[in-house]
Amino acid sequence: MARNTRIAGIAALLAVAASVAGVIHRRGEIPPAIALVDRFAGAEKRPVGAAFPVKDLAINGDTRQGISVRADSRLVWRVILPNQGWLRAAIALEPGVWTQEGDGMVFRVGISDGRTYKELFAQRLDPYGNAQDRRWVPVSVDLSAYGGQPVEVIFNTNASLPGKADSRNDIGFWGAPGIYLRP
Repeated sequence: MARNTRIAGIAALLAVAASVAGVIHRRGEIPPAIALVDRFAGAEKRPVGAAFPVKDLAINGDTRQGISVRADSRLVWRVILPNQGWLRAAIALEPGVWTQEGDGMVFRVGISDGRTYKELFAQRLDPYGNAQDRRWVPVSVDLSAYGGQPVEVIFNTNASLPGKADSRNDIGFWGAPGIYLRP
């Protein structure tokens, strides 16, 4: 009798797990190994004292939780990267500034082992000057070379292009940043 109860309990647990896996698979949502938004309280934030609201942002019907940033900001997470890890996020300027004068922002991602910094991604978005930038722009960065190592994952935003100082209406957003395992 106890064996049958145990088997029934295991079967029910497997059914729930399969149901959850099915929902995740149907939505295309595989949870990150490291959800950076969940670890945001422990991240280093520059400039010190600046506001970095964590919120939901909807763009073209697609809502993502993430971090609102201004130009010339830096966010640093200290993590031990999993083997076969990939950084995934989406970047955008907040829709409220798309039609406001300015020349956009540069989003950059890099990694540091404490001695050296290596930039792995950089992209400029200018939704005022380029209507094609009025969307979520996916970011995918291979971090597998650093698997198992303690590193700093660094998100930078800069006003404009190098040598320019136009930070008008620079309100950027890092959407749903996380470290994922390669499938």
